[in-house]
Amino acid sequence: MVRAVQIGCVVVFIAVMIAINQGASWFISKFSGDFAWGCVVGALFTSALVFLILKMEKSSGTGQQPAAHQSRSRDLIDL
Repeated sequence: MVRAVQIGCVVVFIAVMIAINQGASWFISKFSGDFAWGCVVGALFTSALVFLILKMEKSSGTGQQPAAHQSRSRDLIDL
């Protein structure tokens, strides 16, 4: 019984991998090289923009540190 389930899982896995491979091939064949270059340039631009934003946030002094009045424990009960 367990062997049949294992074989079934392998068959389903192979079928899914073949479907993904054929789908990716179809998708890539629909676009020219310009599309691929556009994706690469867009990814680089987005990465550079995120890097610049993170660098500006760190240099502005507004880090992840809580404010001075919020740094104490909230579990204390003032009497």
